[in-house]
Amino acid sequence: MMRATQYMLHFVVSYIFASYASAFIQIHNGNLYEQKQIKISTFKLFSDLDEEVCAALTIWVCGATACANRRRKLGMDEFATVGALYGRKEQAGAKGLVVEEGSCLGRCKSAPCVAVEHEDYEGHVALEGMSDAEFGDQLFHNVVTEDDCDRVWECVENAIHQLAEMEDDDDDE
Repeated sequence: MMRATQYMLHFVVSYIFASYASAFIQIHNGNLYEQKQIKISTFKLFSDLDEEVCAALTIWVCGATACANRRRKLGMDEFATVGALYGRKEQAGAKGLVVEEGSCLGRCKSAPCVAVEHEDYEGHVALEGMSDAEFGDQLFHNVVTEDDCDRVWECVENAIHQLAEMEDDDDDE
């Protein structure tokens, strides 16, 4: 059995996102150091999503021909994007938020696309964290990887927190 003093574990959180934290682990064994970067899920840490705000939102995943064909060409399941976003919604405990596959979102050259609707606004909404082109189109472009789905979910989760804070501020007045 090795002595506990031979090993030291240091965690330094380098950045935190809504869905995960990135940490560096440094293991000290005598004169040797080994450093690795890991991702730590924080979905459960941020499960305080306002149910009323969540119920006002719908995430639309384009299921039209161009988006479906792009997924197929990339070797993705036709429901990969909707499934990935639904999984993040469930893991975050976003009760009332709807994730659905829908018809064409109108940006076939940027397929596959994802849009977000809020019941108080007409059409899709632009969210903080979108690229300039996405913000202008009010939808996410080229959502093909897990990182893309993480980014979409982080934007949605951030919007939920901001809308909940706005409601709290309105209640205080």
